[in-house]
Amino acid sequence: MERVSILQAAKELGIAPQGIRQQMESGILKIGDVVSNTKGTGKRYWIYREKLDKHMGKGTSIGESQSISNRVFYSSCVFAGILSTIRKEVENGTEDRRPELQYAIERYKKENGVSAAFLEEEMDQYQKVIEERRKQSESRDQSRSNNNR
Repeated sequence: MERVSILQAAKELGIAPQGIRQQMESGILKIGDVVSNTKGTGKRYWIYREKLDKHMGKGTSIGESQSISNRVFYSSCVFAGILSTIRKEVENGTEDRRPELQYAIERYKKENGVSAAFLEEEMDQYQKVIEERRKQSESRDQSRSNNNR
């Protein structure tokens, strides 16, 4: 069975990779297998093209692939995944993931035909946190530079 990388699946689904991991682990997103690493540390996420395509409704009409309630549930899961990722990044993120998250929000809006104002407000908060972290880092670098003189 052909496998797909988690980054490719994230791009196709419009979900952050961490959201895919969380939803696969919880059994919400059934597009592959979560496998424990042979060393006992960490996990591997095997995503299968056939299951991903089926989940996305490729090759069938929307009516055949998912009922309305499944689509609403799926949309809610996507929203929750994006929101969860933003909040985790605000809390303790170490890298700037704004482009990835902004892409996920835009895709969510496009696919669901709805406003994502709440997610965009969360992104604004994330922007402020990133800027504050950047300023703190610059201040520490400046202090170190002054101390080395």
